[in-house]
Amino acid sequence: MQLVARIFKAVLTVYAVAFGLSCFAQAGLESGAANTPCLRYDGLYRNEQKASDGRPYWQYFRFYADSTAVTVSSTGQVAEILRWFHKDNPQLLSGKVVLRGNALSFVANSTYGAVEFDGVLQGSHLVLNSYSRINQAKGRDDYVFVAFPPQEPPPSSTAETVACVKG
Repeated sequence: MQLVARIFKAVLTVYAVAFGLSCFAQAGLESGAANTPCLRYDGLYRNEQKASDGRPYWQYFRFYADSTAVTVSSTGQVAEILRWFHKDNPQLLSGKVVLRGNALSFVANSTYGAVEFDGVLQGSHLVLNSYSRINQAKGRDDYVFVAFPPQEPPPSSTAETVACVKG
């Protein structure tokens, strides 16, 4: 019976990954939770900000199955930044994410210094607190998930599209 259950969970996981579902099927089976929070890899999380002169820009986060996170501020839209917004770009702030339940944390490092992030997954949103070791700025922002455009696969993508977290 255990073998059948493992095969069933494996098939559901492949199905969830292949079709970009919002959660790994196995997390729901193990926890019994239908709405397990998920960190998505098949797009970006973004939040609109305002520069000191009032012009809008976006703060972006991108996550990978190997626990890498990258972040950048840009005036570009998702389709415009995909050419260079990936973990292989050494000019971006990057770090390793730690997931615990629906909470996550990471320190994004660059040549200028580091920014600490911690927060929670809430459906398709990511609520993050930040603390800059560069200028001591603090913040709390709500980031919304935006899927990659279907016509172009992003650089440095992985086969996995989501990671569900368990408490």
